[in-house]
Amino acid sequence: MSEESYSPTDLALYQSLQSKSIELSHQLADHVVSIQQQMKNMSQSTAEAGKVYKLSVKNLSEEIDSSTKKSIELITHCDELDKDLSQLHELSRQM
Repeated sequence: MSEESYSPTDLALYQSLQSKSIELSHQLADHVVSIQQQMKNMSQSTAEAGKVYKLSVKNLSEEIDSSTKKSIELITHCDELDKDLSQLHELSRQM
């Protein structure tokens, strides 16, 4: 087809399609940038959540260790107290 066979309507339609395709191209580029930013934000949030989880587990472990040590100390003191009280009971029977 030669250029002379195009009608003004075809040229206007072509220009309209070209304009719409450029607009769609820009919209797609904007959406891709938006999605990339959202993925970056989600990645950062996931990394931060992992750090918080790791710190929480570490703190929980330390608290459990501390609680276990204090429980052992308490049991030891109770055993000593029990021994002392048994001696007191023995003394009271002797009196």
